Amino acid sequence: MGMFSVVLALCLAFTGCGNTITGDNSANTGNNSGNSGNNTGNTGDNTGNSNNNNNNGAGGNNGTPVIAIPGVPGGLTATALSSSEIIVSWAAVAGATTYEVSDGTKTYATALPYITVSGLQANTSYQFTVKAGNAVGWGGASSPATGQTLGDGISIPPDVPAGVTAGALSSTEIRVSWGTVSGAASYMVYYGTESAGNSQYGGMANTSPLTITGLQPETAYAFTVKAGNGNGWSEGSTPVGGTTQAAPSYAVTYSANGASGSVPAPQTAVSDAGITIAGPDGLTNSGKTFSGWNTSADGTGTTYAAGSSLTVTANSTLYAQWITIPVTSYTIRYNANDGSGSAPAAQTAASGVSVYIAGQGGLSFTGKTFNGWNTNADGTGISYGAGSSLELTGNVTLHAQWITVKPPTYTVTYNANGGIGKLPEPQTGTYNENVTVADQGDLSYAGKTFNGWNTSFDGKLISNSKFA
Repeated sequence: MGMFSVVLALCLAFTGCGNTITGDNSANTGNNSGNSGNNTGNTGDNTGNSNNNNNNGAGGNNGTPVIAIPGVPGGLTATALSSSEIIVSWAAVAGATTYEVSDGTKTYATALPYITVSGLQANTSYQFTVKAGNAVGWGGASSPATGQTLGDGISIPPDVPAGVTAGALSSTEIRVSWGTVSGAASYMVYYGTESAGNSQYGGMANTSPLTITGLQPETAYAFTVKAGNGNGWSEGSTPVGGTTQAAPSYAVTYSANGASGSVPAPQTAVSDAGITIAGPDGLTNSGKTFSGWNTSADGTGTTYAAGSSLTVTANSTLYAQWITIPVTSYTIRYNANDGSGSAPAAQTAASGVSVYIAGQGGLSFTGKTFNGWNTNADGTGISYGAGSSLELTGNVTLHAQWITVKPPTYTVTYNANGGIGKLPEPQTGTYNENVTVADQGDLSYAGKTFNGWNTSFDGKLISNSKFA
């Protein structure tokens, strides 16, 4: 007889490792005779996953995740597909990029949380373990799971499942349900995007339904279900479609955390999208310098540097972090370099501390546009863009750099205003440029004489020979 188990958590290979499938009904209840002992030892296998998540949750200083050795895989099952194949599956491990499955004699590598082991002997028991790995190293091996291949005689599998439905629960979840098949001990779900077909293995359960998580928002998927027992598996059911809901949007807001000035505007993004963390432009804190943002006002949460990336999963607030300026400090001063308006306030920080360069602020220059800062007024020194970082090793004066703006171009066209004949050609020039107005040329008007040109057809507006 075949060995059938329930997979409660699987990585969805179509959308990448890290997606999971969870069964809505209790599994591993031993519905098939001889299966009661196959999953022994799996109860505690998720311990390693929990520990591994602690490393990834904090994000590390400056928003960079800490990479750790993956934990021990849990939920290992081994289920016969035929007289020569057993599918081995387990719960995806956070931080894992590869897995190694062993049957005690051979090892098999996969990037997904399942693998179909083929070339086995009919009606034979095999014991499997799995361990997770990444660039840092390998975690420990899981508790074993045993699976027995089917016999190689003629057998009749269960009927094809009917009444298959797929309904979205959220932007990342679809619940697949089906009708009970007489004689079936387990069910296997296949899925994929509608454009790619439904050939991707999803998971197994001993009863309906399964909730598939980790899907992409607003994406159409197709699902089929197979029924199985000790005689093998049925054909797949007729594909049914299901589309995930739109992803929710979340906002990241900023707090001055005791400083004065204007905080950056809130940033909104859909769930799991990345945003670029704003700089501290507009904020000042007497005697202190900005050192980044943190999810807690006291700096005990996750730290993010200005310009780093944050994946949005919920509404959150980032608090400006300030460090007291040591006695030994240097100052950046800003020079308008012939521009008008107020230059940005001077910035002071300790030696060796990086300071974010101010923006244009209230400076302007008629006919020119702001082009960053330079250590020399003529632009021959070191250039710095607004928001870039400068490590202070001495006092610095930065001079605003200005680029001449090309004046706009205008065209003068002529209208006969009731006259007949060939009009003068249009004249083109730049703003405030003098032009010579054309003469009458070939124009004429019976009973009237030419008396110049005017910007109004009735001659009431004052003529002007400049472009404006």
